[in-house]
Amino acid sequence: MKKSLHALLFILLPGAILAQSGKYTLTGHIGNANAPGIAYLLYSSEGNYIQDSTVPSNGTFVFKGTLDHPIKGTLMIKHWSSEAHPSSYADKIQIYLEKGHITLTSPDSLINATFTGSSLNKDLRDLQTALKPTNSQDERKAIFKQFIQQHPSSEVSLFALKSYAGVVPDYATTYPLFNSLSQKVKNSYDGKHYADQLDKVKATSIGATAPDFTENDVNGQPVKLSALRGKYVLVDFWASWCGPCRAENPNVVKLYDQYKDKNFTVLGVSLDQPNGREKWIKAIADDHLEWTQVSDLAFWKNKAAELYGVKAIPQNFLLDPNGKIIGKDLRGEALANKLASIL
Repeated sequence: MKKSLHALLFILLPGAILAQSGKYTLTGHIGNANAPGIAYLLYSSEGNYIQDSTVPSNGTFVFKGTLDHPIKGTLMIKHWSSEAHPSSYADKIQIYLEKGHITLTSPDSLINATFTGSSLNKDLRDLQTALKPTNSQDERKAIFKQFIQQHPSSEVSLFALKSYAGVVPDYATTYPLFNSLSQKVKNSYDGKHYADQLDKVKATSIGATAPDFTENDVNGQPVKLSALRGKYVLVDFWASWCGPCRAENPNVVKLYDQYKDKNFTVLGVSLDQPNGREKWIKAIADDHLEWTQVSDLAFWKNKAAELYGVKAIPQNFLLDPNGKIIGKDLRGEALANKLASIL
């Protein structure tokens, strides 16, 4: 059985890999798994989040399908009777679905499974094994970087690069690693998408002129970013549903009140949902946000957010009076110090 999922799987399933199509068969042999146990296969395809499931028999289960390109998803097994959502199950692994017959075998659980018939899953297991003993983010980044350098022709290196770079990549350190990948990887489905994201990161790097955009304010009136030239402007991406954004708002309010008469202003860009106008307006009032607020109420498809490559919020960009980007992703004390240094 299949059904679409939504925001919960957005984080679990980070994307698709390879520009190659074909049928796949995934066969699992996991101990003595039987009903009422259930095997779940979760993946993202063309913006749709899919949940497929089957009941194991004598430890064996099979998934079949057709893909335009290999996809990275999540395989889970529920070994007990439970009403909990499948994403909460402990027995789960990341897996690549690719053309051909993929077989995984384990005496007891997915975490101990070995793979045949899939070079991508072998590379992924090797990477995960290398990561197991690490305790710090710096150690993990070093392992990701080493894997990328040693496997330039593996699409798993693109996954490693995304993990290395994080949600807000630094172009100067990320692009050279991306450029070191083989042409096949860079021309893959996910490779082209990531190249596009890096182009947006480059366009919004420190020293670049901020891309211009126009969105409507709370009264439906268009506001153009470039119309604010002549002032220092903090372009603040947020949303009423974003807890960390709401937690940061008091700090921005304090700094706005401190510097609003010193050639400084804020332009709030909300990623609220199409049915979220009332919540957006209420959050503006509740958080005492006196500066101009704009939104196209398109959630993660917000045009300004897409233009700036925003993949997580809160996120902001500080512009000088000429529209040059002089700061990025500044919050709390970092934002206060930056404004104090220039104002």
